[in-house]
Amino acid sequence: MINYFFYFFILIILIIGTYTDLKYGIIPNKLVGPVIIIGFIYKLFFSFSIDLLITIFITCFISLFLFFMKIWAGGDCKLYLAIILLIPDILVESSFYGISYIIWIPILAFLIGYFYVIGDSFYQKIKQHKKSNNLKVKVKNDFIRYLKYYIVIIFLSYCMNVFINYLNLQINMWLYTIIIFGMVYFLIKTSVLESKYVIGVIAFIDVFLGIIQIETLFNKRQLFIWLAVILTSLMKHFNNEYNYEEITIEQLKPGMILSTSSSYIFFNDTLSKYKKISDETLCSRLNEEDIEKINDLKNKRDYIYKITIMKKIPFALFISLSTFMIILGGMFI
Repeated sequence: MINYFFYFFILIILIIGTYTDLKYGIIPNKLVGPVIIIGFIYKLFFSFSIDLLITIFITCFISLFLFFMKIWAGGDCKLYLAIILLIPDILVESSFYGISYIIWIPILAFLIGYFYVIGDSFYQKIKQHKKSNNLKVKVKNDFIRYLKYYIVIIFLSYCMNVFINYLNLQINMWLYTIIIFGMVYFLIKTSVLESKYVIGVIAFIDVFLGIIQIETLFNKRQLFIWLAVILTSLMKHFNNEYNYEEITIEQLKPGMILSTSSSYIFFNDTLSKYKKISDETLCSRLNEEDIEKINDLKNKRDYIYKITIMKKIPFALFISLSTFMIILGGMFI
């Protein structure tokens, strides 16, 4: 009976959180804060177990990682934390394909969000009769970048295997993967992979050592991966073209994100106090002070009255839908 009480409580939290996110663009702390505290106390004193604690710790880590990587906002992070601390133990301990039901919540949320963005982009294309700009060039550049990283990753993997075998070490698969991608990330950040000569030398070594072979490049699995890369890149750039919205400056609210082109207008204006370049991520969300600076320039420049912002994606709605799907599926366990 207590499980149904928690299901009902979660439903209320999701409805209120989705409503405030859609209407005001925020999920208030006074909604999720007390819920997180109550859920933590309940789990600690009434349903504590080591396995349960480990699963909740992993989901908390995932949530905070997505927040600090600016993949989702703080409100979405806190809403998810509130859900996993309230959700009945039977769902926490149950798994699908070896993954806990509560870890499936953000996975499903991102899938729902992805299809939402695709659907909205097609709708906007039909509505605006807009031609896509340089899609072929953008997809080609993405595919070349993928090939470059592919060449480097298999080279580093080969070197790693030689090193491990030489020292007769045993390394966990996850640690092995983290080390490889950590090295690739370091090379990207240091701009080493921007050099055509570096990529050319690595590609030559791959071919010379037999790391790259015709059979490995053109088997069905690799061709399928290449097709997936092309389609993913195509959809990404297609969606990006319809990911903007034009509004008046009076409509600006804290949390909105300026387009890069709009931020350049303010950045380059000598009378502007707003001197930030938007990278169109959550890092570039506007605050009250930013909006005051933009309004100040509007009062000085009569021709500046409309700007372009990134369209808000109602992620709280996707979290709510995925949670509902998980709970509905969990009732048949």
